[in-house]
Amino acid sequence: MHALVLGGTAFTGREIVLALGELGFGVTVFTHDIKVPEGMPPHEHFKGSRQSSEDLKRVASVKPWDLVVDNLGYTARDLELVLPHFRSVRRFLFHSTISLYRYIPPPMKQPILESAVNFEVVPANEDLSDVHWQYARGKWEAERLLQRHREFPWTSFRPTVTYGPNDLSERGFWYLARLLEGGPILVSDKPRRFRLTASRDVALAMSCCIDELTTLHQSYHIACSEIVTLEDFIRDSAQALGVKADIIKVSDSKLPSSLAGPLGELEIIPDLNAAIKDFNFQPTPWTKMITETARWFEVHSGKDRKRLLHGRSDEISLARSLG
Repeated sequence: MHALVLGGTAFTGREIVLALGELGFGVTVFTHDIKVPEGMPPHEHFKGSRQSSEDLKRVASVKPWDLVVDNLGYTARDLELVLPHFRSVRRFLFHSTISLYRYIPPPMKQPILESAVNFEVVPANEDLSDVHWQYARGKWEAERLLQRHREFPWTSFRPTVTYGPNDLSERGFWYLARLLEGGPILVSDKPRRFRLTASRDVALAMSCCIDELTTLHQSYHIACSEIVTLEDFIRDSAQALGVKADIIKVSDSKLPSSLAGPLGELEIIPDLNAAIKDFNFQPTPWTKMITETARWFEVHSGKDRKRLLHGRSDEISLARSLG
C-alpha cells in the first residue's frame, strides 16, 4: 500500500508519516524542501511545489496511490490543484482546523458539533484584514469545496490547538519558558474552558479511519477528552517540570492579550462523539500529553527559551503593580 503525504516533515506531519509506516504503508513525503530534517521516520522524499499543478501531476504518476494526506491545503484553490490528479485514490484525508467555527451562526453552543458550520453564509463580523480570519476563510472555502465533491473519497479532520513535542507554533511553549524561568504568570480571572489536541492524535485519527466506510465525506473533531482551563494547563505543566506555578489572576478588562499569552483567550470545546462512534477514536490522556511535552521542552528548548520570554518585563511590572 502506498501513501502520499503532502507536507510531512514537521510537527503533526512527522507523526502522520510514523503512524502510516507502522500500519504498513510505504510513505512518500511531498515537500518543497531539498534537505530532509533529522529524525524523520522512514519514507521516500519527493521535492515539489504545492502550488504547481505540474509537480502534483508528476508525483501523482509515480505510484498508484492508495492514500493521500493533505497537510498543505489552505484554500479552495489549493484543493482545485490537487483533486484532478488523484481521482483514483482510495482515500483523501484533509487536515482542516477548528478555526472553521468562526463561521457558526451566533450564539455558539458548546460542545460544538461538526455540523454547526454554515457553509452558505459569511458572518457580518468577518474581517479579512486579520490573519486569523484569513486562515479560517481559506479552510472554510476548502471544506466547502470538498462538500460539493461527493464523488471524491475524502474525509476531513478539525483538530483544536495542537500541542506536543516539536510544536512549531510554540503557543504552549510560551508558558513553559516562563515556568522554567520562574516568576509570575498572568491569567484572566475569567476562566475559559477548552480542549487541546495531542499532535500524535491527529495521526492516530487519520490512521484509524482509512478503512471505515462510515467516515467517507465526513468531518471529525480531534481533541483530548479532558476539558480544562489555562490555569489547569499551567499547573499541570509545572508539576511535570517539577517547579512551582506562580499564577497571578488579573481582571479580564485589565489584562492585555499580549501579556496573557497565546492561549489566554482560548475557549473552544468540540464534541468528540462522532469520532468515537465512527472509528473508535481514543485520545491521548491529558496528563500523558502534558508531561511528555513539558519534559521534551525542558531538554530540547535550549536557546529558544530566551526568545519566548520576549515582553517578560512588562508581565512582571503588571504583576508588581497589582501588589
